[in-house]
Amino acid sequence: MQVINFAELAGVTYTGRITLREARGILQGLGMEIRWLKESGEYRVNFQHGTEGTAYYTDCLSDALGTGIDMAGEEEDWMLH
Repeated sequence: MQVINFAELAGVTYTGRITLREARGILQGLGMEIRWLKESGEYRVNFQHGTEGTAYYTDCLSDALGTGIDMAGEEEDWMLH
């Protein structure tokens, strides 16, 4: 199994703490989007043309990034939800 450094592919230097801007850059490169929802304090991760049914919500940025990377790798499965 090959390990892919998505931060490196996106041109981001990983410092141990990820910012929303860095996470957005990584996920956009994978066909995903991430938004911070001010009113709820949550992050919303979805496919760039996803529906509400495929959106994922969390209050943890690292969880949002990890889930977004997982979702990008399993797009067909997520789109069936």
